[in-house]
Amino acid sequence: MSAARNIFRRVILVLLAAALGYSAYLMSAAGLARNQLPMPFGVGLATVESNSMVPTFARGDLLVVGASGKDDPAVGDVVVYRDPTIGLVVHRVVAVDGDLVTTQGDANNATDEPFDRSRVVGRVLLVIPMLGLLVGVLRTPLGVLALLAVTLLLAELPFRRHRDEEEDERERMRAEIAELKARRGSENDDRER
Repeated sequence: MSAARNIFRRVILVLLAAALGYSAYLMSAAGLARNQLPMPFGVGLATVESNSMVPTFARGDLLVVGASGKDDPAVGDVVVYRDPTIGLVVHRVVAVDGDLVTTQGDANNATDEPFDRSRVVGRVLLVIPMLGLLVGVLRTPLGVLALLAVTLLLAELPFRRHRDEEEDERERMRAEIAELKARRGSENDDRER
């Protein structure tokens, strides 16, 4: 049981350390590089922040976005693009005319203003419902501190428990030694009489 618990704790610690590293990366990419959607290895994570794509996506969903290729975008693709006034937008491509792309949110009645295909950042590959809320927290300094605290706590607790067990063992041994000394002293007293 103890071995399984140790393996589980180590897996959790590795996952927390990876989340902490990713969180620090996201914060530095957004803060230093002014990149709202960093895409290391051609893949990035975006959080849905509005309901314009309901029922396909809802606010708080996490989107896995792949970097756009030379053939992107195509009609029907759900893309992430940079709007100069509001930042990143996730909408479905409804028309492509040369370099002009027109998109529309699934819940919207009107299309967006056409824009140049160079503003397309990537195409949505996968959606994970509601996980975007957690990723949003991990992008904040307070979220990073909380994650760091949980990681340290999980790392420290087993060591503290082990130290306490060792101290209990030492106390037991001291008591046993004192008892043996007392017995030996009493045996010596008996022999001297």
